[in-house]
Amino acid sequence: MVKRPRLAPALRGRKADFTISGKNSRFDVYLI
Repeated sequence: MVKRPRLAPALRGRKADFTISGKNSRFDVYLI
């Protein structure tokens, strides 16, 4: 799980498996 700014691009161009969005930030979940 990675905490990111809400409008930031995905890490290394990989789309997150799950995303939980808030007002100013979001949590991207990457399954290994």
